[in-house]
Amino acid sequence: MKLGSVVLVVELFALSTLAQYTERDGQDQVSRREADFTYLPACATECLLQTTDILSCESDLSCVCVNNTLLAQTSSCVLANCTVREALRAKEWTVEVCDSPARSQRAGVLSLTWVMYGAALIAILMRLLARLSGTGLSWDDGLAAGCMLLLTVLAVLVTLMVVYGLGHDIWTVKYDEVYNFFEFFYVNEIIYVALNGCIKISILLLYLRIFPKTVSHDFRYLCWFMISICTAYLLSNSLVFIFQCHPVAYAWTSWDGQHTGHCIDIQAFNYASIATNIALEVVVFILPIPRLLRIDMCLRKKIVACLTFTVGFTVTGCSIARAVTLPSRSSTNPTWDFVRLAELSMAESSLGIMCACLPPGAQLLRKLVHSKRSDYAEGGSPFSSKRNSRMITPLDVLATRNVEEMSPVRTETTVEGSWEQTTTEQEKRRWGKKARDGSDGSEGSEKDEDGLGLEAWPSEDTLEGSGSGEGEEDGEDDHEKVHEAAHRAHVRFGGVVQ
Repeated sequence: MKLGSVVLVVELFALSTLAQYTERDGQDQVSRREADFTYLPACATECLLQTTDILSCESDLSCVCVNNTLLAQTSSCVLANCTVREALRAKEWTVEVCDSPARSQRAGVLSLTWVMYGAALIAILMRLLARLSGTGLSWDDGLAAGCMLLLTVLAVLVTLMVVYGLGHDIWTVKYDEVYNFFEFFYVNEIIYVALNGCIKISILLLYLRIFPKTVSHDFRYLCWFMISICTAYLLSNSLVFIFQCHPVAYAWTSWDGQHTGHCIDIQAFNYASIATNIALEVVVFILPIPRLLRIDMCLRKKIVACLTFTVGFTVTGCSIARAVTLPSRSSTNPTWDFVRLAELSMAESSLGIMCACLPPGAQLLRKLVHSKRSDYAEGGSPFSSKRNSRMITPLDVLATRNVEEMSPVRTETTVEGSWEQTTTEQEKRRWGKKARDGSDGSEGSEKDEDGLGLEAWPSEDTLEGSGSGEGEEDGEDDHEKVHEAAHRAHVRFGGVVQ
């Protein structure tokens, strides 16, 4: 950005703001007339003297503060003749002389930053605790923890930006501290891009954990393809933001107009990057929905499962808002204008981590709530391996290792500790009763080891809810099917409920 223009336009903004204030009491007017013009830079003083309206004001500064024509003429003159440092000094003088109130957004920025950070921290801790007490940690959990570390860096950077002027008008910030502000803002952009790319990859790795190869090869290939796209986005955007200027330091020193260098059109690149980010978020969040709709669940549970992932569109909403409020790099008051950008960047990143942690976190929450009602009453533990049928929810399914048994295409593959081991005792008894009733009078002598009265388990077609196998075959064939189903049930669920 042209730093001379930035500072001088700041003068225009400052003087325009002063035009909104009326004259104070008589004592204030006297103090204005006796104001020390020696603090005002020479270039700004000359601009005031060159304007014709100053004669009509007769050096009455209250007249200067509310005269829009004079302000416009003076601002144009300052813009053309003063340096950035001089323009900031002139602005500081006019604010003091005209009693312009100080503005600050500091408290709001810090509150939002650390509230969002705290919520994301709770979400990641719940996710890790759910994994450690269940199926164990995997790559997706490790990457999610890495995202939390990047979010910590982002929150610290926003706080440092506040320390060095974010949320205040630039003319109230010490000149040397403005360099620190732009330097931290430069690093903030890089961390933001890397963090949001890692969040998307973490969510895609979660999909790979939920949906095994036996459910859908095509879906997993699509997930890996999206991981490669998100990785390319992360690397390319990070490199562009790192080397946006030559020399690199020109990214945070160009504002003063006293350094030489050149930068790419970072504003145009920002819009292109945000558009790509929004497109990737939409694809990532809707990717599992078609697969979830094919799972053998009731409609209500399907809707809940799908809504779990569509919550991620709140992140997309933040991305869109960020694009709409993106300030120009040639802003005349960047320490004030960049506030919304910093807030939305923090909110988007925090919500992204929370969405990535929602399925396993919800599983832990459900487990804790249920254990308070039942397990504690029975002397159990919320993290016991014993599971009650009422605990099974769509979020439990989404949080575990795979949904193979819920898929319309069923296999004999079993996974130790996976969700299929939570099949309800009531379902086993119901199917055992159906098997006895449809086995041509056979009592079904085979019992399961757990003493649940599981004489038989339904076939693949019966598990899909067809219900067409009852009473179709008689005699020995039917009896053999019953024993075959019972054997399959023991393979899948034997020893689970104790």
